[in-house]
Amino acid sequence: MAKAAEKKFPSHNFLHVTWVAKTLGCEVEDIIQYGAKGDIDLLVNFDECDKPVYGYVMDYTEQTPDDNWLIRLSGGLAYYGEIESTDDTEVVMARLGGVWCVYRSDLNENKFGYPRKKPRLLAKKNVLNRGSRLDAEAKVTEIDNPFPDYWITHADFILLEALTVFDDPFDNRMKQLNEPAKILFEQVASLTEKLRQTCDQADTLTNLLQQAEDEIATLKVKVVKPEYMDPLHPRYAPKLAASVSSWVAYEPEPRKSPKQSLAKWLKDNAEKFQSKDGRPLSGFDDLAAIANWSTKGGAPKTPTKK
Repeated sequence: MAKAAEKKFPSHNFLHVTWVAKTLGCEVEDIIQYGAKGDIDLLVNFDECDKPVYGYVMDYTEQTPDDNWLIRLSGGLAYYGEIESTDDTEVVMARLGGVWCVYRSDLNENKFGYPRKKPRLLAKKNVLNRGSRLDAEAKVTEIDNPFPDYWITHADFILLEALTVFDDPFDNRMKQLNEPAKILFEQVASLTEKLRQTCDQADTLTNLLQQAEDEIATLKVKVVKPEYMDPLHPRYAPKLAASVSSWVAYEPEPRKSPKQSLAKWLKDNAEKFQSKDGRPLSGFDDLAAIANWSTKGGAPKTPTKK
């Protein structure tokens, strides 16, 4: 059984929508409309609920439960426990807790702003970054409580403050402003729109960067060494592997022929190429001769200044 969490919101980074509406001089429904449009994220905290909230969870983090049998997401802000398997191996049934973001298309289901009865939820890796990738997705299946209040991040409050100023009709405000103030007001509105566009571009670039990192990680996994270099291969020959490795690692050295440099490298790295019965590598000159491409002979030439 999961340990009950304290019923409080995690930090001052989150603001209640009622306080936000009062501060901005608008209605709660106005804030919900911004959430439904995707301008801001609306969050719920299931730790405020008196009764458990259950739902399906698809977790992308592949974590194992902690000592309290909880799997924590979003840096510990969201979590789930009391986990039960389902017919789908990628989905579990669990008790939901902590802070989740409500799917924007499920927000404005009626005039009171409550989402649909069984809303979909998101757990972002970084709740304070709207462009952050997801830790998990969930869908509520059982909630015997009044739906918890909405909260927003402090960063979204700042953006919302700018949006409400930008969207407010000019006619009601301009009558009270002199001409210099009007110009300043228009400049702020223009900068606000540019800020919104920049935020959208930053979110797109963040997602593209994450995709590139994922693709690079996948390519690294796919890189496989040749079979003749694999010590576990049944036909692995230490001397062949050593000779090839010396050729790959070769770097020119002053007053040394390639063969001498190859032999030195083989001697310095001999312990990496022991036979299956533990015998050390030997015959460095012979192995260097195999990898040597410079077979003219003679002492290495000493570079001279022109």
